[in-house]
Amino acid sequence: MDERGWLNKSWITKSGIKRGGCSFDKTSLQEVLRQSRKTVDNGIKELRQQQKQYEKQLARDCAEIKRIAAMPNPNDPTLARLAELNDRTETSELELQQLRIRMTELASSELADAEIRAAFSDFDTLWKSVSQRGQGKLMEVLVERVEYDPHDVAMSVSFHRSGIKTLAAKADEVLV
Repeated sequence: MDERGWLNKSWITKSGIKRGGCSFDKTSLQEVLRQSRKTVDNGIKELRQQQKQYEKQLARDCAEIKRIAAMPNPNDPTLARLAELNDRTETSELELQQLRIRMTELASSELADAEIRAAFSDFDTLWKSVSQRGQGKLMEVLVERVEYDPHDVAMSVSFHRSGIKTLAAKADEVLV
């Protein structure tokens, strides 16, 4: 990078980026696959942690409901607590249902190797056939973040998890 923070010609040449072109080699495809799997795995892991928390809370609330229900003469504050626990268990059950749906959706959104290979099989030809405006839209759909490390002279590209599927669904809009 130069003093303005722009990528200079020698770095671009060293990195393999060609003017007006963009190519994806086998390593790039493997990186897209790795990132896709990692994103899905991390998302499911986070949702499972939330699921465990809700299940633990639900078990505690159900145990307290049973304890209160077994009381011979519950008083007004106890009945109020019972109503509160009942509302909370309903909310927890709905949240658990939503978490399960989100986990299923996330698992089904993972990109298959074949989808990625097909999307990037002739990317150079596609790239050259698209207008500059279309190239910009294409990058917005595919690329989530680009990071540059000046110490290692390395660039990292993170792709949107659903970018390829979005591109396939909206190809007519994006590639104009």
